[in-house]
Amino acid sequence: MCYTANHMADERMFQEAIEAIRSGQRGRARDLLTRLLRTVQDDPNLWLYMSAVVESEKERIYCLESALKLDPNNEAARRGLVMLGAAPPDESVTPVRPQRSREWEVGTLAGMDGEGEGKERTRIPIGRLALLAVIGLAVTGLVVFGIVGARRRAASQFANLGPTSTPRPLFAASASATLDATEQASAASTPVVDGPTPLALLLQATYTPTARYVDTPHPSDESFRTALTNLGRGNYDQALSFLDQFLQNNPESTDGIYYRGLILMGKGDYRGAKNEFNRVIALDSRFGPAYLGRAQADLAINPEANIEDDIDRAIDLSPEFAEGFLARAEYRLERGDAESALEDAQAALNLRPDSPLAFHLIARAQLELGDEAAALEAAQTASSLDFTLLDNYLTLGQALVANGRPAEAIGPIQTYLYFHGDNTAAWLQLGRAQQEGGYPENAIRVYEYVLQLDRTQYRTYHLRGLAYATIGDYASAIRDLRAAAQTFKDDFRIQMDFGIVLHQAGYSGDGYLVIHAAAPLAQTDEQKAEFYYWRATTLQKIGEWSAAERDWNLLLELPEDVVPPEWAAAAAENLKVITGTITATATSVGARTPTPLPGSGTPEPGGTPASATPSPTP
Repeated sequence: MCYTANHMADERMFQEAIEAIRSGQRGRARDLLTRLLRTVQDDPNLWLYMSAVVESEKERIYCLESALKLDPNNEAARRGLVMLGAAPPDESVTPVRPQRSREWEVGTLAGMDGEGEGKERTRIPIGRLALLAVIGLAVTGLVVFGIVGARRRAASQFANLGPTSTPRPLFAASASATLDATEQASAASTPVVDGPTPLALLLQATYTPTARYVDTPHPSDESFRTALTNLGRGNYDQALSFLDQFLQNNPESTDGIYYRGLILMGKGDYRGAKNEFNRVIALDSRFGPAYLGRAQADLAINPEANIEDDIDRAIDLSPEFAEGFLARAEYRLERGDAESALEDAQAALNLRPDSPLAFHLIARAQLELGDEAAALEAAQTASSLDFTLLDNYLTLGQALVANGRPAEAIGPIQTYLYFHGDNTAAWLQLGRAQQEGGYPENAIRVYEYVLQLDRTQYRTYHLRGLAYATIGDYASAIRDLRAAAQTFKDDFRIQMDFGIVLHQAGYSGDGYLVIHAAAPLAQTDEQKAEFYYWRATTLQKIGEWSAAERDWNLLLELPEDVVPPEWAAAAAENLKVITGTITATATSVGARTPTPLPGSGTPEPGGTPASATPSPTP
């Protein structure tokens, strides 16, 4: 800090403010920082820290703006203002793989991202923690997404998970009641770094063990208490040393052996951890959490392991153990059973009403089940309860896109990617948010980067093709969409988009052929409505009036709630035109051109469209 050299009293006050933040005493921290700012107003870092502890949106914006005025290149302040809606999104995002030159390790319970045993635990660059702190605390204040009545917990639910498409160890960071407030407040200090690191002060640099109810009290055994304290701090070697001292005198202590398994999990020794959990089960087959620990160890060793029996056993034996339901919810989500996952996440929420992880899993399940509004509400609540739940930033972004708010989704998804820059699924979500938010050029750059990361991401060609079509580059759009359509021949969405873009590019005959071939893929009424609308439009464009009339009528015969009003209006208008065209003389037939759907943006063909003869309706 710029004032520390000349003002030792200010330095001490600042350190007290840090300690207050670390222990969750926001009021005290706010008071100390206010006193500092009365004499030192030209330090942007002070204003950043202050933004983390003020109460109102107006105050938070003022603090961030003050930091940015003093340091115009302060990325954390700028991104915080974007998340608060006080500055426009930074749409100049350049998809460059994040550099990790300076790192601070945040261990997970399973210690890996689901790729198999022995992989290095995920690390978070310390310089980025300040960014997430400013953004996250803004979300904690619930001023970004409109939730009132914020509750912030300065601790242990840091979800550091891998790509959603890959099975991964459960409970990368689950909620825990293991450490009491005093123990949490006394956690090991965060490494000192240049610049503000509010989030680093709030996070426990550990994975947190599961619920304390598994502990048999050992009030007279200092080694046991010290082992648990070090476990809570992430000091695994010290924790193991003290716990082994305890176990020398208590060799059959099930809770001691159980905690030894958790320590080994934190150290990445999953086979050793599994052995400890097996020892617990051999001593007491009704010790429910040990089954969950064994399941976690098995999944860390083999991401394809079937662990549901052990999780079921843990839940049956310890139905009040919320972690069991959370673990099963995530496990089922990874395997496509969103409905059962939702039930488990809600059961966990009944046991722990303030669990951010439960709300996060509910949001993921609701997205899978198509309840976008409920998904957004749950993701917002998860953010309000724990702004360090990184996976929830991606889920929140997905929910915002699904609810028609793509521009708002850009910030959360970028925040997730700031820490997980190699997650291609997240980059694709960012591209979708950019495109649907009105920034197709940025979306194209994102998709190009995804293909640099992984040329097998063939669905990216579909998305990039649509982005090219949005900016009018139909040659590139057709190239990409043709590649996607040839790869995914049974995908209704891709086939339809290819046909629609061909039509928009002026090749309505070719567009008709592609759309007509997609007829067997239209299964739902909504898909049939889209199919009839676009086949009628292309037929009408190439002069096949009778066939177009048939499809417009088929569209109007569908239930009203599945046909967009503008499509119904276009069908009625075009039927009038077609009726006049069919009854006109041969000379007048060539003189009249029915009008496609208003606002469809269909350009005049650049050349002669391919003609096509319609086949009977399938």
